Amino acid sequence: MSVLASDVMSDARSTLIDDDLATYSDPQMLGFVSDAQIMVSNYKRDAYTLRDFIPMVAGTNQALPEGGLGILDLTQNAVSKRAITLCDKELLDEENRFWQAATGERDVQHWCADPRDPLRFDVTPPNNGAGSALALYAAVPPKLDDEADELVLVDTYKYAVYAFTLHRAYAETSRKGDTVKSEYWHQKGLQAIGITSAAQVQVAPKVSANTGE
Repeated sequence: MSVLASDVMSDARSTLIDDDLATYSDPQMLGFVSDAQIMVSNYKRDAYTLRDFIPMVAGTNQALPEGGLGILDLTQNAVSKRAITLCDKELLDEENRFWQAATGERDVQHWCADPRDPLRFDVTPPNNGAGSALALYAAVPPKLDDEADELVLVDTYKYAVYAFTLHRAYAETSRKGDTVKSEYWHQKGLQAIGITSAAQVQVAPKVSANTGE
């Protein structure tokens, strides 16, 4: 069952006691819902994903397309359909200290990523700039333009979107106590997506397999 932006707006207005639109206009509320989807994806990187071929540039270091939030997987080469496997950079370095200086090829064999640099990843052998690889990556949800638009996140995230919508709404007002309410709903949104501590962070996939073909 698809969730519409208007569904979240209605639920939020009921909590805000603003059914008569006295405090928040419809465009403003729609913006809050749109922001809430982005917040969910920022905290839960696999909440909204895209799967597409990414053109490779020459060298080992590659970048996600605009709107990407983090690389999740690199699965196959576009032309040859040869599978690509995740590997550990430490293993690559141990096996060959000069792997980044190898001759460029069209096909990617392995990839690795650093959680401190989620928008970029490395491939081996270095690409010659003619390759393209199928990637699964976290992305920023598209902006909602109409109340009749469906949320791009699955239904299980509806409560989180609702909570973050209230967080945004209360943050926009300056009435006494609204800062506390805003933080309350922010925490409710985090809990809804399984984040219970500020210490929890997004990490890149790890692998212990060897780098053999």
